[in-house]
Amino acid sequence: MQKAEPRKFAYADPPYLGCSHFYDHPESHIWDEKQTHLDLLTTLDKDYDGWAYSCTARDLGWLAPVLELDGVRVASWVKPFAAFKRNVPIAYTWEPVIFRRALPRREGDPIGRDHLSEPITLKRGFTGAKPHKFNRWILDLMGYQEGDTMTDIFPGTGGMTKAINEGVLL
Repeated sequence: MQKAEPRKFAYADPPYLGCSHFYDHPESHIWDEKQTHLDLLTTLDKDYDGWAYSCTARDLGWLAPVLELDGVRVASWVKPFAAFKRNVPIAYTWEPVIFRRALPRREGDPIGRDHLSEPITLKRGFTGAKPHKFNRWILDLMGYQEGDTMTDIFPGTGGMTKAINEGVLL
């Protein structure tokens, strides 16, 4: 049996629209522009076999054109424990993940769910750092297998690399 060619995957967790002030980076302000996010999504869809992009629920309206691309779906990370904020009457306890799974499906591709229930992380060094199970879930959503390549566009704490090096899917 001939080994399948490696596929290319990418995950993007950019500063959410209007949140660049949380990051100490000289170019973080570019993420306060909708077009920057749309350009990133265009690049993901053009350059990768499978990809995932984290955003907030309030962004789904202006991201609607991306959701109309063939094979693009929205998954949900539900946070049973989340930080509650003063003067916010309805807590933000879920985040959408827009993704495209690599096609065609190959033997051995993980079968996942389009939702994950996992608490947020605290004190991981970066605002918005994702929990370990989240990173494993993202790999499953996209159909990642050992031997494929993965680009973590915003590596932050290195959680995605750790999840890949672990080598065991959910």
